[in-house]
Amino acid sequence: KDGQKKDKDGNPVYKKVDKHCGDIVRAGVISFGKRFTPKLVFQGLKRINDNLNEIVIYINSGINLIYNILENANRNQKGVVPFQIDIAFATGAPKETEQKDAGIDEQSDDEDDDDDDDPSEESKDYVDHIDDIQKKLKANKLTPQHELFKPDIDGASRILKQLFDKHAQNKKEKNDKFAYPFRKRFIVMIDRRKKTQKDGKDNIYLYDPPPGELTRDMPEAGRLTPHWGFSASRTCLLPNTEYDVKDAIASDKDNAADRKKTPPNDSNVGTNQHCKGGLLTLSFHVKAQDEIKIYLFWNGNMIRFMPEDIKTVLPRLFVESQGNKDYIN
Repeated sequence: KDGQKKDKDGNPVYKKVDKHCGDIVRAGVISFGKRFTPKLVFQGLKRINDNLNEIVIYINSGINLIYNILENANRNQKGVVPFQIDIAFATGAPKETEQKDAGIDEQSDDEDDDDDDDPSEESKDYVDHIDDIQKKLKANKLTPQHELFKPDIDGASRILKQLFDKHAQNKKEKNDKFAYPFRKRFIVMIDRRKKTQKDGKDNIYLYDPPPGELTRDMPEAGRLTPHWGFSASRTCLLPNTEYDVKDAIASDKDNAADRKKTPPNDSNVGTNQHCKGGLLTLSFHVKAQDEIKIYLFWNGNMIRFMPEDIKTVLPRLFVESQGNKDYIN
């Protein structure tokens, strides 16, 4: 309306509506949840076919890596926060189950249909969206630090620290008051697919996502929104061979008409994609020395991850193998 207050770009700041403010806020939260961070639901139709104990070992090593980064920054009196680490597990084909879990809050099919694939791809035939990790990184001129590792609780933290130290060697901040990974996001991809393992060892890759403020480089404090981390993880965890950030953004359901079609095994992978249940991601948002939040993404959905979720949430996502049962008990 005429006379309405506007910001410097001409966007309206206030808008008069006839709805109660509580209804507007409630509608906004519901819309945000469905379209941006759909909540994790336990439908029980498929489960991650992997060793829960070894996954938790890697999660623990990620926490230790953050501790080491913060301790080193304090020791050298350098600023290092905020930063973000996404630890992604390529777990391969999930195991189909016959029955849904009882007594668990579920969404309807319509509410849960918030992925970026065509309905025609929704079949029981597993397609490996991760495919060749090294090939995708090389195509985008991203040089990973790589190590073969058989998970054990004593060595996992050491391996991640070694990979990070190598990665950070040539990362120099313009301002000597700060140290890498100040205002940066990097990714740890742990390839646990049986077809890529050698002597039971996982391929671990630590690398930068494609450059830019939408994926790797956090904006300055005045322009850094609280949800930048979610958006960056949705935009790219593992780029396709012909990665383009505009196509990556268009991979969201709301922008499907602008999407560039690519084969499923050469798709740009982000946390908003279900990847047929073959990718589990934990995103560590280190906003301050004493403010660290972890979010779990699986099957295109998300949940805030707390320590107790190792025993309450993860077992509902993983197969009920004897090894997993023994670990939880």
